[in-house]
Amino acid sequence: MRKILYYALLALLALAGAAKALLDYQLNRFATQAVQQAQPYAQISYQQVRLALPAQVVADAVQIQAPDFPALQIQQVQLQKLYRFLQTPGKLPQDWHISLTQAELSLQPLLKLPNTQALWQVFGYQAYYLSPAEMLQLLGQSLSADADLQAHWQAANGTLTLELQIRSPTLGTLDLQVNTSGVHSLPIQWQNLLIHTASLTWQGGQWLPGFSNYLAQKQQISQKKLRQDLSQKLLKDGQQSGFLDAQAQTALSRFIQDAQPLKIQLQPTNPFSLQELSRLPPQQWLTRTGLRW
Repeated sequence: MRKILYYALLALLALAGAAKALLDYQLNRFATQAVQQAQPYAQISYQQVRLALPAQVVADAVQIQAPDFPALQIQQVQLQKLYRFLQTPGKLPQDWHISLTQAELSLQPLLKLPNTQALWQVFGYQAYYLSPAEMLQLLGQSLSADADLQAHWQAANGTLTLELQIRSPTLGTLDLQVNTSGVHSLPIQWQNLLIHTASLTWQGGQWLPGFSNYLAQKQQISQKKLRQDLSQKLLKDGQQSGFLDAQAQTALSRFIQDAQPLKIQLQPTNPFSLQELSRLPPQQWLTRTGLRW
């Protein structure tokens, strides 16, 4: 009896090994095809693609190089439920989840930016200008972040809900949720995409106190005074342009002066497309998108 169990276990292990080898082959084949399809837009490389429990596809040491952009280095990409793409090529799976661990973007290209100090002076913000070298000094040589993107797609009506969270020690935490319709297959036809609602919440990280402390020392004033002056300047310009209502003024003031989370919502009466928005004058954007603070 023991021998039977022993040989049965060996057979199961052999089958499991063969199944994993087949899945790994399919995964690498899918990854190769995806990289080839992305070549017109970016060069993508990775160390390896593998399966991980419970049902994840993991890509290690991913690098994405787009034209005219610095390379994006990602320690690990986890594709949860994206194996369904293998079953339905050219179509969106119903649910999927992508996680990025230790995504890093070099900030060295900042040094190549032109000097815009004169432009800041024209608009009255010369006191808050930072040169590319100063920005690099404050932000560091690179930005790092973890990110999660989840999506839910309903084929019957073409609705797609996206939830994105980005967590960065420097930039803080950003939460974005968008509800859309008009999505029936890949690639997404952006001219048919309708935005129903959207919300963005930003909890500032180390950049705001770091910048305000540096600028306050340059001007020999307190951080509190610097933030008050900047808040008042932004609110004044916003009122004159008509882009900031009372809600926006309060939200910006709390974000700059008290480092409270900044939340922006789009709640239009009827869904709108980006194509429609591009045809409208900027003065009508707030009303059409139902912008709320």
